Amino acid sequence: MTAIRVELQLADGSFTSGMLRAGQSLAQLQAQLVRTNPQLANVAANGGNVIRSMTGMDSSTKGFLSTLRDVSIVTGLVSMGLSKMSGAANGWVGDIVRINAEMEKLNFQMRAMATSPTR
Repeated sequence: MTAIRVELQLADGSFTSGMLRAGQSLAQLQAQLVRTNPQLANVAANGGNVIRSMTGMDSSTKGFLSTLRDVSIVTGLVSMGLSKMSGAANGWVGDIVRINAEMEKLNFQMRAMATSPTR
């Protein structure tokens, strides 16, 4: 465990408080507690197993939820894209395309009528 160093000093220097090597002190306290009562070591080991199983469960849940989130985002975007294409085909852009197609058809018919022999 890394050492923690916290110091507080007032501007006039009349008060100084410090916490030096708190990490080492906590590690020593834990080691002494385990030595005095071996059952605490079992409790600590069981707690570690619980933490490992909870971590595994959390990571698997995050994987499933993130995949579900990605699928829903892609599905929403595809749906929105299809609706925009449908809106463009049925909106004013579609009207312009349909009118242009009708004009081209009439132009082709007029050329065909101009070159056909008359009776």
